[in-house]
Amino acid sequence: MPLDPTEIGDLAAQLVHLNLVNYGGGELTVQTYAVDVDHRDLDVHLKQGRGWADLQVKCATHPDAEGRVAATANYPVNDIPGGAGFAYVFCLYDREAPEGSRFWLVPGDDFNRLAYIEHRRDQPGRVQMQFSARLSGDATWGRFEVSREQLAARVLAIAVRFPSYRLEPH
Repeated sequence: MPLDPTEIGDLAAQLVHLNLVNYGGGELTVQTYAVDVDHRDLDVHLKQGRGWADLQVKCATHPDAEGRVAATANYPVNDIPGGAGFAYVFCLYDREAPEGSRFWLVPGDDFNRLAYIEHRRDQPGRVQMQFSARLSGDATWGRFEVSREQLAARVLAIAVRFPSYRLEPH
């Protein structure tokens, strides 16, 4: 039986969570939100309260007809997330072999600057932002692709730049 999009998104967030803990060298704690809170799926903290990052995980299960991994985010025009402690993880999830899944870690401000943005006529006051990376190599998004082993190190690099004002995940 095929999985619905919510189940696929949950699996991708769990896969990111697993890779962050597994390859984080004991430096990270990861909290998974029970529901998508303010477009955040994972709350990542450096141990001892030294920094944190919030991650939004977006997932595709196969490339489109042009060989691209595509994902969208839809926001109110005046409430687009960003900032030093916010990033997206775009995932091409391989259900048959999850260890072969591919990841792109894109800081929120970079995504906001580089994404294709569509002002939705059917949803006044909202924008749809699109990530679309060519699997064979992409001039815009290729620099953000990371292996599952590199993912934790890149999230650590984001988190250390954003010192924590809270000692526990919220």
